[in-house]
Amino acid sequence: MPTFDEVYFSSDTIRDPVAGLAQLREHGSVHRSEVLSGWVTLGWRDCRTVLKERRIGQGDRIGALVANLPPATAADLHPLSDHMGRAISFLDPPEHTAQRAAAAQVLDAGLGQRIAPALAAVIDARCAAIAELSEFDGIDDFALPVTVAMLAAILGVHYEDREDFIGWVERIFSYLGSPQDDPQAAADCKEAYRELADYVESLLTRARAHPSARPSTLIELLTHPDADHGRTQADLMGMLVGMVQGGFETTTTLISNAIWLLCEDRDRRRQALADRSHLASALEEVLRLAPSLKLDARQALVDLTLDEVDIAAGDTVVAILIAANRDPEVFADPDSFRVDRRPNPHLSFGFGTHFCLGAPLARTQAAAAVGSLLTRFPNLTLADATVPWRASGLLRRRESLPLRVGARHTNGGN
Repeated sequence: MPTFDEVYFSSDTIRDPVAGLAQLREHGSVHRSEVLSGWVTLGWRDCRTVLKERRIGQGDRIGALVANLPPATAADLHPLSDHMGRAISFLDPPEHTAQRAAAAQVLDAGLGQRIAPALAAVIDARCAAIAELSEFDGIDDFALPVTVAMLAAILGVHYEDREDFIGWVERIFSYLGSPQDDPQAAADCKEAYRELADYVESLLTRARAHPSARPSTLIELLTHPDADHGRTQADLMGMLVGMVQGGFETTTTLISNAIWLLCEDRDRRRQALADRSHLASALEEVLRLAPSLKLDARQALVDLTLDEVDIAAGDTVVAILIAANRDPEVFADPDSFRVDRRPNPHLSFGFGTHFCLGAPLARTQAAAAVGSLLTRFPNLTLADATVPWRASGLLRRRESLPLRVGARHTNGGN
C-alpha cells in the first residue's frame, strides 16, 4: 500500500484527490506523514475529533511548521513572524476565547446586511466590464476583485494597495502549501509576512492618529478611543494580519470553484439558480467537494489515541478535509454533486472552537457573486476545462478559470 505522502503529494492527487485518498481511508483513518511531520486523519469522525477535541489544540504550531527545515534555518524562522503566532487561528483557550469574542463584536450577524449595497455595486461593476468581453478569467477578472474590494471595505485596507497584499498572501500560501522543507521558500514566506505586518501596522497607526467620528471598518473600530483597551498591539496585529491573510484567498477560491462546478453542468446550474435556498445548498456542496483549504493542522496537547493509533503530546495532527468531506459513512453517494443535499455536515469551515469566524460573510459574498454572474450570463461556459490545479498541499484552486460569455441575457440585468 502506498504511503499517505506518496498519494497526497503526487501530481495525480493534486489533479484528482478522490480515488487515492479513498483507497487510503479504506486501510484506516489515521496515517503517518513524514512530509507534514505528524499524523493525518482521513475519516470524517476522526477529522471532526481533531478539530473539536480540547486535547488537540494549536500548541506550538509555528514550531511544527518549520520542523522539516535545517535546525539553523528553523531557529531563525521561529517565530515565523512576530504576529503570525498571535493570529486568532493560532491561539488556544482561554486566550483564543477572548480574542475571538473581540473579533465577533465586529464580524457580527448583521455585517452581511450592512455590506450588501457595497457588495452589489462591486459585483455589478465587474459584470458590466465582463459584458464587454467574449472571454474572461473567472478568478482574475471576477472572483478576486470582488473579494478584495469587500476585504478593503470591511477591514479598512486600501483597495489601491491590492496588488501588494495579494502578492504577500500568495507568497505566504505558496510556502504553507508546500512540503515546507525549502529554506529559501520559508525565508520568502517570513519576509512576505513581515511586509504584510508592517503594512497593517501603518494602517493602525494612521487610524489612531485620525480617529473617525463614525467608525465603520474593522481597523477604525478596533483603534477608536472608545474601543476596549484590553487588547494589546500584538493582539490587534495578530487579529488583523490573520484576517488579511485568510480573508480573501479562501473566499476567492469558493467563488471560483462554485463557478467552475456550476458551469460544468447546465442542469445543475439551472437547479441551483431556481431559488435562493437551492443556491445556498449548492454552495455547501461546493464547499464539501472542493474546499478552499484541503487540510487543517493541529497539535496534540497530551498523549491520546485516534483510531487505535497512539499519538504523543506535541505531535502534529492534520485533518484532511478533502477526504473527510467524501467519507461514505457520512455522505451518501459522496462523489456526486447534489444541489439539494441536506444535511451537509462538511468540515470545510472547521468545527468547534476554531469554526471559521468569517463563514457567514464568505457565504454571503459567494451567494451574491455567483448568483449574479450566472444569472447575468446564463450561457456562460468553460473555455478550457483542462486548466491545472495549483500544485499546493493546502489550497484546492485552479491556476485560472477561462470562461466564455456566450449569448447575452436579453434583459441585460441581474
